[in-house]
Amino acid sequence: MAVNETKTAEQSQINGIITPIPMPIQLHYELTIRNKDTGDLWLVEPQDDIQITRAVDCVPSKMTFKVPKDPNLNFDEGDTVKFTLNGGTVFFGFIFEKQRDGKNTISVTCYDQLRYLKNKDCYVIGAMTATEFIKMVAADFGLKCGYMDNTVWKTPDKPKTVFKDKSLQEMICQLLDKTAIFTPNHAFYHLFDDNGELRLASFESMKTDIYIDDECMEDVQYTTSIDKDTYNYVKIVRTVPNGASSKLENTFIAKDDKNIAKWGRLQYLIIPKEKDINAVAEAKAIMAHKNKKTREIKLKNVIGDVRVRGGSLVYINRNFGDIIVNNYMMVTSVTHTFKTGFHGMDLDLRYVDNDAVYEVAKDEDAEAVKKIEASKKTKSGSATAAGGTSGQVD
Repeated sequence: MAVNETKTAEQSQINGIITPIPMPIQLHYELTIRNKDTGDLWLVEPQDDIQITRAVDCVPSKMTFKVPKDPNLNFDEGDTVKFTLNGGTVFFGFIFEKQRDGKNTISVTCYDQLRYLKNKDCYVIGAMTATEFIKMVAADFGLKCGYMDNTVWKTPDKPKTVFKDKSLQEMICQLLDKTAIFTPNHAFYHLFDDNGELRLASFESMKTDIYIDDECMEDVQYTTSIDKDTYNYVKIVRTVPNGASSKLENTFIAKDDKNIAKWGRLQYLIIPKEKDINAVAEAKAIMAHKNKKTREIKLKNVIGDVRVRGGSLVYINRNFGDIIVNNYMMVTSVTHTFKTGFHGMDLDLRYVDNDAVYEVAKDEDAEAVKKIEASKKTKSGSATAAGGTSGQVD
């Protein structure tokens, strides 16, 4: 884990200069708890270590620590917690759980503001960017916002986007996913809490100058799979007019025969709403991004850097066996561990291949939408049962 102190600064493969820093680095931690009722501020000396986990997909950051039971230390669920490293705030959040054991030790679990996105609600929105929606939700639920990038793409004004009995996290993730699908550059954005303020940052702005190779880590775990999020066949099925009734009809197929022969048929089905005209774009994006095996890379006990969170881009230089990585990779989850004089982190990384190759075998979705619209104009709109012959819809 140690870096050679005599090693001179060298040109980075990223950008600029890497200056090796001798380890261990002088680390000064400070953990404080503020009682909301009394206003008392407690400076706490935790037992063992402190762990902070950060992830993508609007998952709240989580901090855990242990303190000895003390009659002078009075804190409750909902009280605020702040953890600093060398004077800089690393975590600010709220106590959600206290667990006591027979040794008079209290295990404390804290989350940041994103925890409140687990609340469920109903929203109906017109033309609105994901950024605007997040700010509206934050205002409705009393959450503090910091700087947020403009996600640009807007939901359609008609038909309205309806969220019914969904968590705020699900709503926001759905809008961010659609933003990635329907923008020309497939722009990704990450929502996170930055020391008590919600931040929305673009994929590119999450890039760091952190360089990781075998000298910076203790161990690695690398898994490839077609079992989790891989699809080589995507079809769209709609309910379309069929005389006096209606029938289910396959309106679009995209596939990769080469991967189907290798892996078997791994199918993704899209059943869009009547007025959804973006189903084909969604199907093509799924084939481009998911017609390949997934790669899970876990790095153990990497030299710590508090800038790393879910969505961060770090530079990896390593041979993993079937791939050699010498490029940026995105952190999907990180667990920081702080002990006396030590800061290490476990990283889950996402490897992004180039867009996959596929063929469009059938493309009749636009015509189906026209049939549906024409039928609605000529009929009263009464519901009819799906017709057609028995069997798979193809």
